[in-house]
Amino acid sequence: MANTELPGFDPARLRQLLGARSPAAVAEAIEVSRVTIHRYLAGERTPTVQVLARLADELDTEPLGLFDPDAVGQGLLALRITAGLTQAAVADKAGPDLTVDRYQRLESGRTRQIREADVAQLAVVFGATEEEVRRAHQWSCDHSDSG
Repeated sequence: MANTELPGFDPARLRQLLGARSPAAVAEAIEVSRVTIHRYLAGERTPTVQVLARLADELDTEPLGLFDPDAVGQGLLALRITAGLTQAAVADKAGPDLTVDRYQRLESGRTRQIREADVAQLAVVFGATEEEVRRAHQWSCDHSDSG
């Protein structure tokens, strides 16, 4: 998964939240092309976290409101989407001890042990409690495809 891709984006939720508004009007308001909005609606593309924040604001919802809750779950991905950050931005804000690769492995549940220093830094980055970070990481591990 590229840092800018957000699994679980739900075109049907976007369509529902658009209501009677035209995709062109929303595209203009959030400064993307009409083609981009139509690709979101067709499920051909997902917004970057930066565009997601503007889109959610324009549609008067939280960023997670544009996602299938079953696909996103309650793991580190959900915290990252809520914070509006890429994986690279999370690693950068967390400091030099948390690399992008390590964060990706934590988020995917492939790294089953999370260091206390990472918990503390991620809590600050996500604006969450340390317990919320621990629970989110455990959820990521419990729902990991890697085992």
